[in-house]
Formats: sequence, C-alpha cells, structure tokens
Amino acid sequence: MQQHLKKIRRSSAIGLWGSVAITIATILHLWLSKFQFYPTPTLSRWMLVTGCIMAVLIIATILLTLRKKIPAMRQMDDLNKKVSSYSELMSTIYNCTFTVVIIECAFCALSTNNVLLMFVILMVLTLILNFPNMYKMKVDLGLSDD
Repeated sequence: MQQHLKKIRRSSAIGLWGSVAITIATILHLWLSKFQFYPTPTLSRWMLVTGCIMAVLIIATILLTLRKKIPAMRQMDDLNKKVSSYSELMSTIYNCTFTVVIIECAFCALSTNNVLLMFVILMVLTLILNFPNMYKMKVDLGLSDD
C-alpha cells in the first residue's frame, strides 16, 4: 500500500513540477534569448499543427480516461486493488503528459511560435486540476473515514 502511495506522489510531483519548470524555461528562452531558430515556414507550420493535435489529444485522453476509469475503480471491492489501479492510472497520466509537454516546449523553442505555449499552459493546468491529494483520492476511490 505504501509503495503505491509513494508511486502516486513521486510520479505526480515529477510530472507536475517538471512540466512547470520546462514551461517556465521555454518562456524565458523565447523572451530573453538572443539565439533563435528560424525554420522554413512549412516546417514551422507543421510543428504548429502537430503540437496542437498532440495537445488536444492528450487533454481529451486525460479527461475521458478519468471519466471512465474512476467510477470503475470506485466499484472495486479490494482496497489494495483500488489503490494499485489508481497508482497506475496517475503514473501513466502524469508521465505521458510530461513527455508531451517536453515535445511541445521543444516545438516552441525550435519554431519560435508562441501559440503552442497556450496549449502547454493548458496541459499544465489540467495536471494541476487532477493533482492527487488525499482528499481527491478519497473521493475518487469512494473511501470512507474507516
């Protein structure tokens, strides 16, 4: 049980705070750096389109997965099984989103396109809203005070 709680804490903290740090570093790079990359307009456009599609897909996947999996977890009988499946779900969500944030920030830095920062910030806000604390876990898993 403690292993699963540590896994939830570790993966959510790395995913959230890593995403925040990468986003801030990208913003500082775009605003303060003398060095900028100038890709061809076609490549820049494709980075924008790919980044937008990835951001929308990861946000939709997070919301739809949580909407479908949380009620199913609530119906489980065994507490250890509930916590282990919740641990896997949170770990997967935060690790995948962190990976997409890194890719999006690389696209922002390489294409010098500020539009993708909107989507990066939206993904970080999604992570903040789904951050698993003890009260959210209690509600998500349908636990009582016992």
